[in-house]
Amino acid sequence: MTAADWTLLDPTAMVRHPFSQIAYVDEVPNAIDAVWNAMAAGSERQV
Repeated sequence: MTAADWTLLDPTAMVRHPFSQIAYVDEVPNAIDAVWNAMAAGSERQV
């Protein structure tokens, strides 16, 4: 699991592990890219 997954499962993880916030921020662009790719794939199928 990634640091972002742990943060979602355990809201206190970011407080207990300060470095996990750095990892989380690094993963946000990847998550956004994944969402955009999924949306693009979905719109292509509908057309």
